[in-house]
Amino acid sequence: MTTLNEAEVTPQRAITVGTLALQLLTADRGGLEIEIPADTQLDTSIALGASVKGGVLRFASLEDRNAAAAADALARLGDPPFDEQALWTMARDLWRREIGNADMASGRFLAAVHSSASVLRIATSRITSPRDVFEALHLVEATLPYLETVDLIDVITLCDAERPHTTNDLAGGAFYHALSSWFGSKPASARHMVEMLLDEPHHTRGDLLGAAWMAWFSADQHASVTRLLEADTQSGLAAVHAVTCWIAGRMLAEPSLLADLAPALEAPILRRINGEDAVQRRAGLRAASAVLHLRRAFDEGLRGRITSGDQEAAGYVAQALWHNDDALLQAGIFFEWLQLCVGLGEGSERAIDDLDFSLSRLLRPDSAHVESVLEFLEAWVRAHLGSTKGKCEFADRFDACTRAMLSHQLLLSRVFTRWMLADGQATANAAAGMVSNARVDGDIAIEFDPAVLDTATEADLLYLVKRMLGFLIEAKQMLSLSLSLLKLRNANARVFPLLRWLLYEQLGYDHPRTTSDVLRKRAGQETDADIKELLGGIAARLEADMAALQALPRLRELEVPMTLRRDFAKARSKVMQRSMREAQKQSVIAQLATQIHIKAGETSFQHMGEAWSEPMHFASHSVSFEMPRREVLDPLGNAYRRLQLRTTKRGST
Repeated sequence: MTTLNEAEVTPQRAITVGTLALQLLTADRGGLEIEIPADTQLDTSIALGASVKGGVLRFASLEDRNAAAAADALARLGDPPFDEQALWTMARDLWRREIGNADMASGRFLAAVHSSASVLRIATSRITSPRDVFEALHLVEATLPYLETVDLIDVITLCDAERPHTTNDLAGGAFYHALSSWFGSKPASARHMVEMLLDEPHHTRGDLLGAAWMAWFSADQHASVTRLLEADTQSGLAAVHAVTCWIAGRMLAEPSLLADLAPALEAPILRRINGEDAVQRRAGLRAASAVLHLRRAFDEGLRGRITSGDQEAAGYVAQALWHNDDALLQAGIFFEWLQLCVGLGEGSERAIDDLDFSLSRLLRPDSAHVESVLEFLEAWVRAHLGSTKGKCEFADRFDACTRAMLSHQLLLSRVFTRWMLADGQATANAAAGMVSNARVDGDIAIEFDPAVLDTATEADLLYLVKRMLGFLIEAKQMLSLSLSLLKLRNANARVFPLLRWLLYEQLGYDHPRTTSDVLRKRAGQETDADIKELLGGIAARLEADMAALQALPRLRELEVPMTLRRDFAKARSKVMQRSMREAQKQSVIAQLATQIHIKAGETSFQHMGEAWSEPMHFASHSVSFEMPRREVLDPLGNAYRRLQLRTTKRGST
């Protein structure tokens, strides 16, 4: 119950139910009770759905409260002709206080004035920018349920005005859904609208035509389908054919569709799938893929297009797999169609994004489809990636799948081990890209999967670690992977000789200090005496080597001159500042907040409203990356060595 401060109510002897309803809506969006202010006399002459008890006014329902509030708002507006600006402002103020309500006082208010001031015409006149169009459409949506009749010409004019601003926007879809719902209760108006749009076809009115036709279809399937087939056959305009094909697909997706009408609706879609005209074929592919989970009539045509290399057909199927994944999985045909999407590549980014999201949901540990998804991902990698592609291309294209694998340790280990162990560079490149930004000192531990390597030969293990050295560069990642080999069966005989070479001659040479520290820490945690001795011995050798190097005299002749070091530092600082400026341009906070550049100082403060925050001291921040020793001493030679490791053959020494 809402209690109003008496000061908020204009002192008067009489107060109406509508006034209190309007004040209640302002104070409590869903409230139904409000105290009657003292020193006022409630006028109950118009109090339908309201009752008074103990000084409290209570409405029976939200509809009753909103009807009273709308009546009060209308009384405040005065007699027609209305001031359109005042009318629109009052409606907007009501609407923004009831967003999400099932019943809208703003809609009731605008419906009450519609006969004198057409809401559709006012909304059309106010659409001048993308910001205005959303407000106008929201208010029209709120009003439609309370309108019995509208001027269909006004509807067409409004749709023509909003179309440039809402193409591919959810707001446009919500508006046409509201229109279709309104036409659904008025099939005669829906049919009349269809005929008007067919008499003067326009390529931007497809959504309106679809909304009206589907509303007509819900009332009279035979008449609406017959007219659709007539329009498709008789019209010579490609724009009309594209819309009729799309509408036929929507009708086929309706559960209430009469069985005898289905073949007639399927015919124009099949004709377009195999047609020569690209625009018409695209419309057929879109309509066919939209009912992929419901009908098998288009399977042969879709498969034929995809196997012939039609990327658009594969893209539409990929989007159908995303939209209707649950239904296709239940029907047992999801992965049958998924394999046909392996060819998706350049130019199919949106379809790949949709597919990526759907597949990431199937990579849960409890999912029965993990292996099927991994089979597809590996096939896609082999088809599109290779030694010339960027290491992170797979991780960028299938970022949702990559995150799903990174969040499950066992799955990540399995995929990484399989792809590194497989022949060819494509899978190893993709595996390296998946873990390129993973930190082993956080929640993610990068390890080889012992189950995959259980039957691996000595040649397989050597091949695996060579590829690891060639494709990865992060020392802690490679050390974590190397030490995970100790979990293999019969590690003393199979792994120890390999680890002596790997940890001392390879990782120990490039990263002596890091390797020594990691081995010492791991040796201290081990209970197995043989492993403790192996790791401790390698760490001791590395420390002895570093001590011997540290004891050598430094040659000042080989030091970089101070002038060059200073010039390099200045140049690097400029590059970093330029990079930060470019990054800040994309910052949401930078776009919303006012920026004040501090010329000097070691503290900062904030000003919010009339208050000033306490000073905050700046702290230095830097990010460092450990470079391999070979990269510092001989970058060209190291690049050649890494290339040899990436291209190594199984069984080579």
